[in-house]
Parts: sequence; structure tokens; C-alpha cells
Amino acid sequence: MMKKTVGILIGMLSAITLLCVVVLPQSSVLASKGADDGFEIRNGILASYKGSERSITIPSNVTEIGPEAFCNSKIEAVTIPGSVKRIGSRAFYGSKGLYRVIIQEGVQEIGMSAFSFCTDLDRAVIPASVRKIEAGAFSYCSVLSTLEISPENRSYFFNDGVLYNHDSTQLVQYLAGRKAGTYQMPFSIKKVEPYAFWGASFLTDVDIANNVKVIGPYTFANCVGLKSIYLPESVREIKENAFYGCTNLSYVGTELSSVKTDDNAFKDCAKDLKTEGGVSRHSYSTAQASEPKENDIEISSVAKGASSSGSVTVINEISRSSVPGTEEIPEINMKGPSGLLGATKIVNGNALVILSENKAENASEQER
Repeated sequence: MMKKTVGILIGMLSAITLLCVVVLPQSSVLASKGADDGFEIRNGILASYKGSERSITIPSNVTEIGPEAFCNSKIEAVTIPGSVKRIGSRAFYGSKGLYRVIIQEGVQEIGMSAFSFCTDLDRAVIPASVRKIEAGAFSYCSVLSTLEISPENRSYFFNDGVLYNHDSTQLVQYLAGRKAGTYQMPFSIKKVEPYAFWGASFLTDVDIANNVKVIGPYTFANCVGLKSIYLPESVREIKENAFYGCTNLSYVGTELSSVKTDDNAFKDCAKDLKTEGGVSRHSYSTAQASEPKENDIEISSVAKGASSSGSVTVINEISRSSVPGTEEIPEINMKGPSGLLGATKIVNGNALVILSENKAENASEQER
């Protein structure tokens, strides 16, 4: 009887030992997988990805994909779960092999230039929950011709290769992969976002709605097929680099006697470009903002020590940018106290041209 009891005890101990041997290595493997998945997450924000997988799903504990988290990455497909509320600016910028983006219900915002220069992207799914898509989110995606937007989305409307806001008063993105050469803007459009037509190489002719007042920065940049454009009477200003790199653009006209036109509005266009009416290639300048150097900070010598009420101080600070049409898209300061890059603010009796968000904050402090 004693021998039988001892045998049973030995058998039980052997089973427990075997269970430990099996279970412990499995836990070790899971921990190793968590350490090697390549996602760097800080307080719910995905900061970067160092993994080797080409088709990935963002982890469910991520609430935001940080700015430039996948910039110039080699991933090919990504699924973004509803736990993520915001896709940061330039998050997937320049990921040239990325061909599929699935954004699931729950995601609310897509940041500026989030998928710009994803030149292989041919499928993007946007759910009903997305309520904010910032400027240039899908700019220069060369083959992207459609967006699969949920019919339940109440913030955006997509038709024939073009993304509009819900009531078609704002043109958000003209997809570069749209093959049609001509485009007639709906009469209801009042605003065209910066970068809206960036890289639309198939575009040859466009009719701008008669409610649009400003052609913003880089709006038609690198539309190499665009040959001529006639601006409606509503357009009163053409911003910097609006038609940058439109190498075949030979004519721009308007019936207005005066249109405020930045010196760089037609930079690197055809040398024989003809302008008529109030459009001029040399109207006003924003401190040559088209070719900033990385982390460049420049204060004009005139501004130093200027004290008369008519003096102008120019502060220029633009980082992580380069010549358009290459690897990076220059960023636009959308948060300055007076709005877009290039806004003017009066500080101590001087006119201050704001070209940097940081300098704008300093200017406000000086004013106080």
C-alpha cells in the first residue's frame, strides 16, 4: 500500500514538473515577441517602428500615431484599429512601398501630409468616425485614384477622385492618381486646401469656382500637365509656391486689375509663362520661404535695431523641409496667432512677419 502511495506521489510531481517545463518557455516566447515587435510606444503614442514586418497592425494599446512615426518606412500594408484616435502629421510620409491602408471605425483625425508621397498607395479605407482630414493628407500619392469612405461618414464626401467636406464648400484633396485631364470645380466651393492638387500630373485644365478667394501654398504644385489657367474674379490672392514646378504652365490670366501675387507663386514654371490682368510674377514676397534649409533661423539685418513705425522684421524658421518634388514636403505653420505662415503682427510699433510658430509665441510675449 505504501509503495502504491509513493508511486502516485511521484507521478503527480512528475506531471507538475512537466507542466512547468511546457508553460515557462511559452511565457518566455511571448515576452520575447513583445520586445521584438519593433513598436516604440510612449504613453499610448506610437513614436516609431523599427520592426521588419512589411504588413502590420497597429497595437490596440496605441491611442495616437505620432508625427513621422513611419516616415520613409518600408512597410507595405497597415491596419489602424479604432483605439487610435489620431494619425499624426507626416506619420507615413514617403513610405513609397505602402500600397494598402485600412483605417477602422473609431479613428477620428488624419493629420497634415499623413500619407503624402506614398507613391504606391492604391487603396485607402476611411470609416464613418473620421471627422477631420488635414491639408495634404493624401497629396502626391501618384496612383491613388479613389478613397473608400464609409457612406455613414457625415464629415466628408468623395466623388470622381476628389475629396470634399460634407457640404461641398471646401475642396480637401484632388487625388494625384485621377486620370481625367479636365476638372470643373463645383460652384459651391469657397476654399481650396493647401497641397490640394499637389502632384496631379494628369491635370491639364481646371475651372476654379467663382467663390474661391485665395490660391493657397502649393495648391497646384508639380501639376506638370497643367498648361493654362484663368482665375475667376473672386480670386484676390495667390500664395507662395501655389503653382510651383508647373513646368508646362504657359498662361495665367484674370479680369481683375490687381491680384496679390507672391514672388514665388510661379517658381520653376515655364520661363515663357505669360500672365495677364492683375496677375504678376513679382507682386510681393514672403522672405523666399520656398527653399528653407533645415533648422534655418534668419533675422534680417534691417530688422535688427529697427525702431521706426515703418520698419519690418522678418523671422524665418522652417524645419524638416526641402525643395518641392523631392523627398519632403515643406510644412505650413497653421497655428500662428494670425493664421497661416507669413501673417503680420504689430509688436512695439514694428510690423513683424510671422514665419514660425515659436517666434509667433515670442512675439506675443514681447507685445504683452
